[in-house]
Amino acid sequence: GPGQAPLTSMQKIDHSAMFDPICKASITLDANEPEARIAEAIHIANTERPGPVHVDLPMDFAPSIQTDSHVIGDQNPNDSHRIDGDLKAISATIDQANKPVLIVGPVVLRQRVQDDLLSLAEKIQAAVMVTSKARGAIPEDHPLYAGVMSGVYREETFEGRMMAKSDLVLAVGLDRTELLSPWKHTQPLLTLDAVRVPSDETVGVPALAATGPLSNLLESVTAAVRQRQTWNPSEIHAFWSDVYKELGVESSDLNAASVLHRARQLAPRDAILTTEAGIYGRVNLYAWKVYEPGTYFDSSGTNTMGYSVPAALAASLVRPSQKTISLVGDAGMLMRAGELETAARLKLAPVIIVFDDGTLGMIRIKQQAK
Repeated sequence: GPGQAPLTSMQKIDHSAMFDPICKASITLDANEPEARIAEAIHIANTERPGPVHVDLPMDFAPSIQTDSHVIGDQNPNDSHRIDGDLKAISATIDQANKPVLIVGPVVLRQRVQDDLLSLAEKIQAAVMVTSKARGAIPEDHPLYAGVMSGVYREETFEGRMMAKSDLVLAVGLDRTELLSPWKHTQPLLTLDAVRVPSDETVGVPALAATGPLSNLLESVTAAVRQRQTWNPSEIHAFWSDVYKELGVESSDLNAASVLHRARQLAPRDAILTTEAGIYGRVNLYAWKVYEPGTYFDSSGTNTMGYSVPAALAASLVRPSQKTISLVGDAGMLMRAGELETAARLKLAPVIIVFDDGTLGMIRIKQQAK
């Protein structure tokens, strides 16, 4: 702490400076209303975009310590109800498109506006894609659901085929950290978001953008656009038929897709799935259907290994009335095998499906490509 720093011979570290690059704020607690400071830290962490806040508890915790609060960026972006952007122009542009695609990011779930989003999609019968962390924003048995956007841009991929048919993208709460690589689609891009994103951190280069409470933005656009059918549900149904056939979802052979499809049939509709990096994880984006918000947890973005098993234990603790299924590769399982002791001690019983291919599958694919 500051009081002892002059007497310390080792480890004189400026914690605020050290955590600046990865935290939204750094707060040092003292005896002056520490509860309020913790509440402030939680508030900052939860506002868009959510992120970590560093809280320092000095060894010489005493009233004489001066509070040091170093906040990075705008700590209260959700407190404003102001709308910025030309919603009339956005609505008019949507009206001119023949095949608009809505791409949904996790902000939609955090602001609980999935019903508003669905109202817009159904009014114009637009195809809806979600990012991994936004799964459940639309029930994945809905006729307008068109798959997961992960940020691959080859036309032969499932998401590439869907995007190739579209002539406009409306991104709602899309966070670029979920995309595997920078935006490369060439269709006009419109964005709706809860906060203003710096120009060097946006997804692509939006032609038009609006920010504010997503419920207000979506309601305004839905009221302004004309009701029509842009996508025929049979097109999307045919897309899914091709996906299932190519993955071997309904094959009698044992493969990742058929295992996941059968597990989905056996699991309750509100079952929770946890998953992480691995080839099976890419397959699950299409072979496992998510029907409700808060029932799918993936390590997308950074694609971290070792996430799925502890996440499944956490889900089992927090929601014991729901069944939890964990998908994990052989390497990810070995990283977290010790968690089985935790499961046994706490009497937790998630179903753990281990995909054992004896290698780091995604790394193998990248090595072969080179």
